Amino acid sequence: MQNRYFGDVGDFGKYGLLRQLTGVTSSGQNLRLGVVWYLVPDEGHNDDGKHVSYLGKPEYAACDPKLHSGLKALLSDGIRTVAKIQNSELLPSNTIYFDELLSFEGPPKSIFRSADDRARYREAWISNAIRTVRSADVIFLDPDNGLEVKSVKRLSKKGPKYVYWDEVKKFSNQAQTLVIYHHLNRTTSSLKQIELKIGEFRGRLPEKEVVIPVLFKRGSHRVFFILPSQAHGPVIENRLREMANSSWAPHIDILN
Repeated sequence: MQNRYFGDVGDFGKYGLLRQLTGVTSSGQNLRLGVVWYLVPDEGHNDDGKHVSYLGKPEYAACDPKLHSGLKALLSDGIRTVAKIQNSELLPSNTIYFDELLSFEGPPKSIFRSADDRARYREAWISNAIRTVRSADVIFLDPDNGLEVKSVKRLSKKGPKYVYWDEVKKFSNQAQTLVIYHHLNRTTSSLKQIELKIGEFRGRLPEKEVVIPVLFKRGSHRVFFILPSQAHGPVIENRLREMANSSWAPHIDILN
């Protein structure tokens, strides 16, 4: 996640899904949310994050009126930062946030001189994140690009933009539901990419019998992989059915 993306159309879909899953916009028990931003420094080489025209469109407002108007108000001063959602009432008031920056660039750069330095730093970051959100019912991992790819090594400059499979496994347990952001590319169809990732989940986390992809189709395609805990499975699946039959329907595909 980068602060400059705050409030864009992808963020709207993200927060809408989290509000639905945790019980803000759905019936039944409330589930405590823990957000691990995987926050990296803002980049300036493209116009990503500027997709906010949805704020003027009624078809988006119909999906979640409070979220839509709330994000519009938060963006009115032009400042983009995840601190705004943390300080708002748009996500549950008891949400736990881990917003420590993850970057191998300074300051001070001296702590990242060697691969061992970077490895220790990243391991400490992961440990702190897990400890911070350990009391959450639903943990949301929000890496800038998504799940690991073969072309980007964990300790490379771009490594912080990804969550790696062993990290997913550390966050994953039988008591908590896990939601993972993944940005899709143009190498092949969205459905094919999702199918391939599902295969990786089966191989890497065989103990997780259910993986539910939620494809958000507005702006660049992105998918949220939901791994419900056994305890939360029925309520999570019911809330996704509700979402699929609501005003969100034109914007999402739930592929289970």
